[in-house]
Amino acid sequence: MLYRQDAPFLRYEQIPISSTCYNYSPRHATQPTELKKHGILWFSVPHNHLAVEILRIVQGEVWVSVDGTPHALYAGDLVFLNPFDVHATYVTAPETMNEFHVINFDLSLLKNGAVPDFDAYLESIEENARRMQHLILHDDPHAAELNERLRAIHACYAERSTPAGFMRILAGLLDLMAALERDGFVSPERDGKMSRQAAFTKEIVQYVSRHYAEPLTTAAVADRFHYSKSYFCRSFKAVFNQSFVDYLHSYRISIARSLSLDRYRTIGSIAQAVGFASYNHFATCFLKYTGETPKRFYEKNARG
Repeated sequence: MLYRQDAPFLRYEQIPISSTCYNYSPRHATQPTELKKHGILWFSVPHNHLAVEILRIVQGEVWVSVDGTPHALYAGDLVFLNPFDVHATYVTAPETMNEFHVINFDLSLLKNGAVPDFDAYLESIEENARRMQHLILHDDPHAAELNERLRAIHACYAERSTPAGFMRILAGLLDLMAALERDGFVSPERDGKMSRQAAFTKEIVQYVSRHYAEPLTTAAVADRFHYSKSYFCRSFKAVFNQSFVDYLHSYRISIARSLSLDRYRTIGSIAQAVGFASYNHFATCFLKYTGETPKRFYEKNARG
């Protein structure tokens, strides 16, 4: 989920694009001590979402796991994640600055309704009937051009609140997708249909994104989609590499982090807003998934 803060109302709503640069070194490591002992400076838990995600490695060494397969990536390497691909990012290089650029965008952003065939093409990627190639390494003949296109999109992101800036972002994304299609990096699946795994992932991700603030349980969600609890748990673990409860908690904490930027909200109200009945449980989960207490995060990020 991506959020925007609209002054002066401090109202948060989902937006269809983000562009962020991350820098990690041993001095700036954010993970708890037990993870640092294993050489992990930073990581994201395995997750997925409807949005397309693109990673551009700027410097250092970054590990990206896609559908359970880890890849070591270096400057100039690119990762393209299709909707609902399960992925995680790890930074482990102990002596270097590790920098990477991430763009997330919802394909619905590019639909206009005026060209049905083009909208259907984008929907085929959303449904996994077409898929982007996951890795384009720095020595690929097209890598330099694609890196430059991504740099240009990120340069426009600071102007996203203006009509001209937003149009430049849209133009950049369309240009990027056109280049991927032209150069053969987008291919149809053999049967042209969404896989059972992708369909399972989509229905669960969408359900959690709409109902995370409610008192969800594994049994209730399994029953909602007419699965036995045991089948649901096995399928969820196979797709997400974690339990449903862990996924739900990490999702709620990601929303709480965004809401914590609102100085007019208390930490307790944020805990309730994202579905935690107990503040102590919220604080325990927040520390588990972010490496710091909610109070520390709030004090560091809330604007006075």
